[in-house]
Amino acid sequence: MTYAELVQKIRDYTEVDSNVLTSTIVDGFISDAEFRILRDVDSDNNRRYATANLITSQRFINIPNNLLVVRSAQIVNGGSGSTRNFLEYRDTSYMSEYNSTGATGEPKYYSMWDKDTIVFAPTPDSTYEIQLNYILQLYEGKYKQVLEGFSVEQMGRRRRDEYQSGVPRVGGK
Repeated sequence: MTYAELVQKIRDYTEVDSNVLTSTIVDGFISDAEFRILRDVDSDNNRRYATANLITSQRFINIPNNLLVVRSAQIVNGGSGSTRNFLEYRDTSYMSEYNSTGATGEPKYYSMWDKDTIVFAPTPDSTYEIQLNYILQLYEGKYKQVLEGFSVEQMGRRRRDEYQSGVPRVGGK
């Protein structure tokens, strides 16, 4: 399918012409769909990296603001990252049971403690450099923003029968 065929299919489906669905609007739809696909497919070009130091006796670190999913975590040892030890992901209940006594050592496991924090076990016995490989949250936010905008447009055009369907709502409110 060519770009022109896709644009025509979108206009045919919505039953409007280029006066309403201009090329700019259709290009926005296409771009937003591409962003959603990129987020859902989890391709390597969306991968980001962050490094931090695990501090002695502190088993928690804060996560980057734009993080959606941690793909991997690794301890970087030696000069210029000569040795990398990948950590295994575990559920927080496993982490609590595994390290119930507060044992220290080089971390082997990590888990998402809450939306802002990652926990490690065992608790670091010295300072370790850690590298997180993660996916950006940008695409989900962009998708929700566009979805809300579309909902507002529909309310403005009164394309629904409010008597039959109820009052149109933005964001499920």
